[in-house]
Amino acid sequence: MVSLRFAGVTELELSEVRSNNVIDKLEISATIPYIVSIEACYGLDGTFKCTTAEVTSVVPNNSFKADGCAAA
Repeated sequence: MVSLRFAGVTELELSEVRSNNVIDKLEISATIPYIVSIEACYGLDGTFKCTTAEVTSVVPNNSFKADGCAAA
């Protein structure tokens, strides 16, 4: 599991926010303001712009079982 922190967020358009979300694809553009696109497997989906993006933690999730969202 990866925790991310975004700052300077604008033009926020999110849908299907649930208590548990599985992201299939996350893209962050190479130019500032960054454009963040989230494609859902289950739950959270949308786009926004931000001025900074930071990985705050990475923790193994050994209980995860792939259910066909994306081919590994």
